[in-house]
Amino acid sequence: LGSLSILLFYISISKFLKTNFDKNIIILFILLPSYNFWSSGISKDVITLFSLSLLLYSFIRNNFKILIISIITLFSVRVHLGLIIILSLIITISLGFFYALFFKKKLYFFKRELKKKLLLTIFMTSVILSLTVIKTYFFKNVMNIKHTISHFQNMYPGENFIESNFFLFRFFEYLFRPYLWEDTNIIIKILSLENVLILVLLSLLIVSFFFHKFKKKNFQHLDIKVFILLSFILIAIFQVLLTSNTGIAMRQKWTFLPGLLFVLIYLKSNFFFKKFN
Repeated sequence: LGSLSILLFYISISKFLKTNFDKNIIILFILLPSYNFWSSGISKDVITLFSLSLLLYSFIRNNFKILIISIITLFSVRVHLGLIIILSLIITISLGFFYALFFKKKLYFFKRELKKKLLLTIFMTSVILSLTVIKTYFFKNVMNIKHTISHFQNMYPGENFIESNFFLFRFFEYLFRPYLWEDTNIIIKILSLENVLILVLLSLLIVSFFFHKFKKKNFQHLDIKVFILLSFILIAIFQVLLTSNTGIAMRQKWTFLPGLLFVLIYLKSNFFFKKFN
């Protein structure tokens, strides 16, 4: 499952790799030891990673059936992450509706045009499903959201505690700890070196945006399957906000990190072009 997850990720992202620079970054990324280690075996994390790779695959294949399989698989092991995907669909439908209304564009869902009845059906189904899940599993947590965040952020105090409260600092600490200078054993030192490599790869990818000009896009329609890309951003925000231990973060980040790289490459491929091309 782990190997298949990585292959699905590479198949999905390879369509948008326009330069050897981007391709080399992605190849280095899929060869990272942690990506392969935390996707091995049979566990909830492995099945989660597999279902999210399927999610990306459904995006590039425009395949609604694969999307459903992905979401059902995710709900079977990580209900809260499945809920985030449904919520991202609701947000995308809402924003897409106003976009279509003001700019007189057509809305699509996996190549099928969304008429008002179908749009309302998908929206209401998503709302009912999300409310049912919240009522069944997370009602107290959602009703006391501030207390819930504070509770999770203050768990596991000690050596591996994520101390930052400001989100950007917390996000950096979540992704790149343990640091090289921390007093740890040889295995953790190796993981620290890997974190430096991840930081370099992400930095190179982001910096490469500054060497491209923005390309105007004239959208004739909006396919709201972009909610899949939003899902990875919301999952990242959720995980960073509610994780207080770097040991947990070391394995959790592989659920959304491939998706974030996909989002970066997708945006670069669709909205930018080379300066000297």
